[in-house]
Amino acid sequence: MSRRGRYGQPDLVFLDSTDSVGFTAAGIAGFRDINPSSVVRELVQNSLDAAQDAQEPKTFVRFSTATVRTRDIPGIESYRSAFKKAVKRRTKENGPSDQEMMIVEAICDALNRDEQDVLIVSDNGIGLDGTRMHALLSDGVSSKGQHAAGAFGVGHMSVFPLSDLRYVLYGGICDGRSIASGHAVLASHDANSRDRTGRSANGYYLAGNKGRTHFYPGKRALPTLVRDALSGIERSHRHGTAVIVPAFNRFKEKASLREAVSEAVACNFFPAVAEGSLEVTVDDGGKSW
Repeated sequence: MSRRGRYGQPDLVFLDSTDSVGFTAAGIAGFRDINPSSVVRELVQNSLDAAQDAQEPKTFVRFSTATVRTRDIPGIESYRSAFKKAVKRRTKENGPSDQEMMIVEAICDALNRDEQDVLIVSDNGIGLDGTRMHALLSDGVSSKGQHAAGAFGVGHMSVFPLSDLRYVLYGGICDGRSIASGHAVLASHDANSRDRTGRSANGYYLAGNKGRTHFYPGKRALPTLVRDALSGIERSHRHGTAVIVPAFNRFKEKASLREAVSEAVACNFFPAVAEGSLEVTVDDGGKSW
C-alpha cells in the first residue's frame, strides 16, 4: 500500500513545539558566511562515505542545476503559511534582528519569483531508507559506519545557506525502494490565534507522523522534483541519494558552481580522483565539466 493511501497527501509539516526560536537557527551559517568550497566538500565527503557503505569501488558525484516553477516545490503552500506566521510572531516578540531580516527578505524575494534555480547533487551511495532518512534529519545523529568522515545530522545543515528558502529536499533509492523527505528551517510560530503549544521552526516533508515516528513518501507518492532526480540515479547506478536545493542562490555570487566544485575537489579529494576512486561532474545550464 502506498504512503499516500495510508497516511494521506505528503506535505511540509511543522510539529508541535514549546520552543521559541528565531530565524537565526543554530548550526546554519548566515548568508554572509557561506564558504562555497566547504559546502561542496561536505557534500562530496558524504557521498564518498555512502559509496563506501555500499562497497562501491568508485564514487560518482554529479552536481547539476535545473529550473522549476515555485508552485511545484513540494509543500510550498504550507511553507508560505508557516513563514507568514513565523514573521508575525517574531514581530510581536521583539521584531526580527538585522541578521534575521536578511533571511526574511531573501525568503520573501524567493517566494515572489515564478521560477527557482535548483541545485541537485546525486551519487551512487548506499541510498536512503527510513532509518537513514530519520538519522539524516535528526541533528547530531549519525547512521554512518565507524570510519565515516562526514556526518548526517549536523553535517547536513551546512547546505541550508545555499537555499534562499532554507529548504532542502532528499531522495534515495535503496534495495529497489525509493524514499523522499525534506527539511525547512524557519522560526517558531503559532498554528492559529488559539494555539497555546506553538509550532516548531523545523518543518519536515512527510506522508504522516505518529508521535515521534515519521512516515516518508515512497515511490507512489514521490514529488516530481525528487522523482526526476532519482530516475537518473536508478538508470545509472540503481542505488544512491539526491540532495535537492530549491531557490539555489549560487553561493551569493562568491563563486560559480564550477569554481566551487573544482576548488573543493582539488584541495580535499585529489588523491581519490588521481587513483580513479572518485569522479565528480558538473552540469550547469547545459554546460558540463
